[in-house]
Amino acid sequence: MVDVRVLQPDDQPLLEALCRKLEDKTERQKNPHPKGSLAYVAWVCARLGGWTGYYGKPGPIVMLEGWLEVQATKRALALLSNVHSV
Repeated sequence: MVDVRVLQPDDQPLLEALCRKLEDKTERQKNPHPKGSLAYVAWVCARLGGWTGYYGKPGPIVMLEGWLEVQATKRALALLSNVHSV
């Protein structure tokens, strides 16, 4: 499982939904890591940051961009849930 200091347990459905949108038809563009692992989260962040799965490993800037995208998505979902509960 993902360390709780990195993500909350209830973030897993969001990560899985993002992963489904990011995966493509080729094997290189499918997440090879087990759900709940830090490698799974890193793959999602890399793809969100613009990594295609080809041409080497994602760099720190790509990873940061993806991580920021995950955090922005979490904030947006939290705002939407507050709007719907009013």
